[in-house]
Amino acid sequence: MLLYGTEACPLTRTRLSSLNYVISSSFREIFNVRLNEIVFLCRSMYNCSNIEDILRIRKRRFLQKYCTLDNIVCALCRHQAETELVSLET
Repeated sequence: MLLYGTEACPLTRTRLSSLNYVISSSFREIFNVRLNEIVFLCRSMYNCSNIEDILRIRKRRFLQKYCTLDNIVCALCRHQAETELVSLET
């Protein structure tokens, strides 16, 4: 629920940091730890990637589906979506 709709919206570095903070804070509370190294270890053990990686995957999937849709709105914005998709893959 935390990431709902984020693939369609541009996010600033500040927003990405805030989302990462929420996830890290949750791990701190759940496992009752304070050190960032332990939080990172817990996140890796539970396969909870960095928020930037998760959003990159979600946005790529969203843009791929968007480019295949066959309606007038998507056709108007398809070039921009394809440009963003290329920039994500590099």
